[in-house]
Amino acid sequence: MRSYLFLVALFAFIGGWLLFFHPFEVTLQSSTTPQFQIEKFVFRLLTPKGEDLWLKGHRGIKQKDILKIWGVEVKRAKERLLAKKGSYGQKMLRLKENVHYYKKDMEFECDLALYDLDRKILKVPGAFDLRTPTMRVRGRRLVYNQKVGTIKAQDIEASIKSL
Repeated sequence: MRSYLFLVALFAFIGGWLLFFHPFEVTLQSSTTPQFQIEKFVFRLLTPKGEDLWLKGHRGIKQKDILKIWGVEVKRAKERLLAKKGSYGQKMLRLKENVHYYKKDMEFECDLALYDLDRKILKVPGAFDLRTPTMRVRGRRLVYNQKVGTIKAQDIEASIKSL
């Protein structure tokens, strides 16, 4: 008789559990709220060989894997990049609005630039204006490979000064 009452109580408990308790239903939504915000910052990327990248900004917002930056200034080796806006993520730097690139003997301006930090390739998908002491080049789709030291572009228009 006691085993009968135990089984009835057990089945009643399990039946009540199934009737009244339900598992949680969780819906995941992508969040656009920033993980953190920073003002007037300097970010330095260090490697075993030393400082590889110096990144300065007036304001930054971190969302997921991307750091959005306003008032961007980038220094690497003997080059310097300036832009109004940018984003940094996954070893890629995307610069927008009034992008200026400066190096010892060369500078150029554009509205959008993509900088692959690992491969050291700077791409300008739109129009650009490049200047050196002896020439001025305007064109589209600039690809500057810093490792090799080559510049490729399309639809170029150049004026060259003689020394």
